[in-house]
Amino acid sequence: MNDSDEQVGSAKSEKLNAWGRAYESLRTALGFLTQIPVGSDVRFDDDSIRYSILFYPVIGLLLGIVIYFAASLMPFTLILNSALIICLLVVLTGGLHLDGLADCTDAWFGGMGDKVRTLEIMKDSHSGAMAAVSVSMFLIVKTAAVYEVLEAEQFALLILAPVLSRLSVLGLFISTPYIGLGPIGKAISTSNPTHLYVTLIATVVLCFFVIPEGGLILLLVLVFGLALLLRKLMLARLQGFTGDCAGAQIELLEAFVLIGGSLVVS
Repeated sequence: MNDSDEQVGSAKSEKLNAWGRAYESLRTALGFLTQIPVGSDVRFDDDSIRYSILFYPVIGLLLGIVIYFAASLMPFTLILNSALIICLLVVLTGGLHLDGLADCTDAWFGGMGDKVRTLEIMKDSHSGAMAAVSVSMFLIVKTAAVYEVLEAEQFALLILAPVLSRLSVLGLFISTPYIGLGPIGKAISTSNPTHLYVTLIATVVLCFFVIPEGGLILLLVLVFGLALLLRKLMLARLQGFTGDCAGAQIELLEAFVLIGGSLVVS
């Protein structure tokens, strides 16, 4: 075998390794963010977690496609369909992001402006009254938002909402210090910002195939504005963010896209 053949073989091997790493990272993201079975051999090592961050919008796309077809096939009334779609989302994600929203609400109100106290409450496994009340109110509003989307027949928003909400945390990872514990912190600190920026830009470009240009631009501006506001609140209270904060942002922006999108697109 000559040098040329060796180089070709090496290039093919590297390409296969890259595809294999992407597949494993996708499985890691799917196993972390959803309850969808991915097999017992899924990897949660540092490399897989670091690259899995890039697939968060893809997970949003998969969730969006599922609820899109569910909404298209459900034969019930709009209000019942809306409630079932919300239940389906909760089942698919295992309530992961709702848990973050509950913890953040508890901590923000109970912390009384103090960083240490806020983090203590956030780490507490017990949920307070504010967590229960806030999640209940949020689910009512989110169900109403889905109802508006279904009534206006803007089904594309069911795909766009999970995608943009999960895309938004990539911006959080790039711009905001992570102060939580666990492997996600190391994954963020060692991730390549260029990869995150490319994922952000590519996802936004692909969104133009889902929503008409004018409506999407306005919606993106509104989403960007809310993401900046949430980041400002996190920095003011915590000087950074935790996994609970990221989960809360995903839930809030998902609902916001449904509400804002139904108004902007119509």
